[in-house]
Amino acid sequence: MSDKRRVIVSDHALLRYLERGMKIDVEAARAAIEALCQRGADRDAQTVLHGGLRYVLRRQSEETVVVSTTLVKRDDYVHPPTRTIGGGHGS
Repeated sequence: MSDKRRVIVSDHALLRYLERGMKIDVEAARAAIEALCQRGADRDAQTVLHGGLRYVLRRQSEETVVVSTTLVKRDDYVHPPTRTIGGGHGS
């Protein structure tokens, strides 16, 4: 029987590894996501589809929209949800 312990890496640890260990410019990535989602936020969209990701837009206040992501299923490109900006057909 193995007595190895399972190691779980937090999102914060992963982010710091990418930023400091892999030298990925996290703030540039954040700015790119903000730019991708700006049009959707301006139009009160609930989601923005881009590059195989669904960016979920949640209005936090009149001036602030919080963005999270989910994986896009193939069917989402065929029948995108209402009030979605972007998509797999050049929109």
